[in-house]
Amino acid sequence: MYFSTTDDGIGLKKIKDDITFLHNCYVNMLREIGEEDVAVAIEEGHHSKADSEKISKAFSLYFQFITIVEENAAIQLRRKLEDEHGLARISGLWGKTLQELKDENISEEEIAREASRH
Repeated sequence: MYFSTTDDGIGLKKIKDDITFLHNCYVNMLREIGEEDVAVAIEEGHHSKADSEKISKAFSLYFQFITIVEENAAIQLRRKLEDEHGLARISGLWGKTLQELKDENISEEEIAREASRH
């Protein structure tokens, strides 16, 4: 049995809390620099009177924040799975690949030799 980093192991509460925190910081920062219309657009998820180019850039940055939260959650889940089950139990990591090679009775020397050729 192996695990992937898509297994449910990181609570959604942390993800929601992180998004909420970044959202609030971003909206507050927009207000502090005088971009009230942009802040309202981010809060409401749409706009009607603000500059479209500003809104487009603001939402682009906002989606980057969401991506950062997603990547952070994936990294935390991978670390949790590594700690609980070891590197060889997680699909897509070197630990699993090296364990499979070891299970096939391929020596460390053979692995090193082949790896250095590529």
